[in-house]
Amino acid sequence: MPTSKIFSSSSPDGKYRAEAYATLVDGIFESYDGIRIIRLEDEEIVWSMTPGYLMVEFLWSSDSSYLAINYAARTYADSTIVDIEKKEERPTPSMAGIAALVGDDNKPRNSRPDPVFKIRGWEDQETIAVDFRWTTVNDDDFEGVYSFNLKTGEINLM
Repeated sequence: MPTSKIFSSSSPDGKYRAEAYATLVDGIFESYDGIRIIRLEDEEIVWSMTPGYLMVEFLWSSDSSYLAINYAARTYADSTIVDIEKKEERPTPSMAGIAALVGDDNKPRNSRPDPVFKIRGWEDQETIAVDFRWTTVNDDDFEGVYSFNLKTGEINLM
């Protein structure tokens, strides 16, 4: 008989709940079916995405205006930011955007660079710090940290 699995996190202001949800068949978890943000006053789903991936982590900004979501599959991990008021995703720098800031030897290889991008936290209300890594053109692992300001678009390698 199917059961469910929900991983959730409430916003600091208590108005929203982020959830990764899955239906388990015979008690086995394969991956989350989806991710959603629910406004608690009326249970409206204000944002959602599918699929839900194997690993999910939620990081709310302290004023509850943004939710950073880290998610991972078997060979890569990525992140997104949701603007709660606008009910939309905010673009963050892609692998190509960060690769443009590093030397040629540290560029990601074309085949299976296996990128990992994970938001480590909020530096302030509008700036995130992101850990990243990939396999380079020389088959080495390259990793670093960058900060990204959601309002100005400024990227700084740290």
